[in-house]
Amino acid sequence: MNKSTIRRYAVSVIVAYVAFVIFNHWYFAGKGYCYDCFFHYGVPFAYFNEGGFAGGGGYILSGVLGDGIVVIIGGAVIAKIWQWFLKKRSHAVH
Repeated sequence: MNKSTIRRYAVSVIVAYVAFVIFNHWYFAGKGYCYDCFFHYGVPFAYFNEGGFAGGGGYILSGVLGDGIVVIIGGAVIAKIWQWFLKKRSHAVH
């Protein structure tokens, strides 16, 4: 792999991560607060459980790993689409 390919994948993973953060923030921004409720945070996989008044909250490792894999796969898909557009554009120019 050359530098431009590595840069394309790095930018794509960053774009996927930013989209993931924005989507998670948007999804949970309107959620009301309850002192005795249990909430799962994380889309598409729950990565944190808020334990309510009695406790029991914490990070969910499988959700953290699942969300990380989704970001990496999303970045790879974005990079492949980007590469496809570049290839299509270079064929159209010639």
